[in-house]
Amino acid sequence: AILEGVASGEIEVGFVNHYYLFQLQEESGGDVPAANYYFQNGDPGSLVNVAGIGILNTADNTPEAQEFLEFMLSEEAQTYFADETFEYPLIEGVPINEELVPLSEIETPNADLGNLDDLQGTLDLLRETFVL
Repeated sequence: AILEGVASGEIEVGFVNHYYLFQLQEESGGDVPAANYYFQNGDPGSLVNVAGIGILNTADNTPEAQEFLEFMLSEEAQTYFADETFEYPLIEGVPINEELVPLSEIETPNADLGNLDDLQGTLDLLRETFVL
């Protein structure tokens, strides 16, 4: 909804994950009057979201979970995510999608993600850095 609002002129700017623009461009044939912007100098607007995968030590299906984890980190899966969903691959040897800015060129904020484990502290930090 945010990208559609920017594209239609309803709103001037919005914060979204980078891949939403590429997906919208793909769905609409590439003609979207919007662009991703990457903040400079460690601005909080250039926060890189991370996702994790793991196996609970209480899992009943540990071998299958391990197999799934290994697949998710395989060249096949990482190539899919890079090419089809515009995500950054996590393993060496899988190139990023040519539409993406290399992670090495994005000046991310110097934030200790371990400090974001309590909701109130997280909200305070987001307000302090003008994200909220």
